[in-house]
Formats: sequence, structure tokens, C-alpha cells
Amino acid sequence: YYFKNTTSAITSLNAVQHIVITYDGALALKVYKNGTLFEAFTLTSAIQNTTFGVKLGQRRSSSTWDNGFRGYLDDFAWIPNELTSTQVTNLYAKA
Repeated sequence: YYFKNTTSAITSLNAVQHIVITYDGALALKVYKNGTLFEAFTLTSAIQNTTFGVKLGQRRSSSTWDNGFRGYLDDFAWIPNELTSTQVTNLYAKA
């Protein structure tokens, strides 16, 4: 899922960031930065299954992938259930 925050950037140059995105399986998507809620979205429709696969740091535009994120992704985890804000904070504290 591609999202764009219109008020501020989620990442900072030359800094390690702890980013967590949660999805409730319906319409609620939350983005946490360094253990704190950064932004919450209500989607207009549920995220659909696709044959495109998962691309971290890129988004699909029409029939091509964009240039994507320029940096490093480390310690990626896919957790099959939505985390609570307390669980996200605890993950950040352990990072």
C-alpha cells in the first residue's frame, strides 16, 4: 500500500528510523514512527490481494514500479495480526 503524508516526512536523512505500519484488515491503517503514532488513515476500500507481489520501498504506478526508496531497510518483519499501540511502543523500546 502506498501512502503519502502531506504535512511532514516520515523519515529523516542520515538517521535510523523505526517504522511500523498496522492494518486492521478492513479500512484502518496506522503508521508509527519511533514508537509513536505518526498518522492514521481510513482507507476508502480494503487492501486487495494482487498478483504484483510485495515491493518494499516502491509503489506501482500504472504498469511500472517507481524508482523507490533510496536507503537501507533492515530487520523487516511481517506480523499476521494487527499490533496495539503498546506492542508497537514495546517493539521500539527493544530495537
